[in-house]
Amino acid sequence: MSEDDIRQALNVASQEGMVEFEDLDMDKSGMIDVEGSDENGRELEISVRQGADQVSEIDRD
Repeated sequence: MSEDDIRQALNVASQEGMVEFEDLDMDKSGMIDVEGSDENGRELEISVRQGADQVSEIDRD
């Protein structure tokens, strides 16, 4: 995972309302998972395909 991939994933997560970032992982298929929370403290997990500029999946708890 490159620095640009990390920036892109965090940017996409920010656009979806994530303000606090806790964890970032990438699996072998190139899916990047960003875990954190929104401004209300609600947990979010956002999945972004490596190199993509849009969300693949959002899990809100």
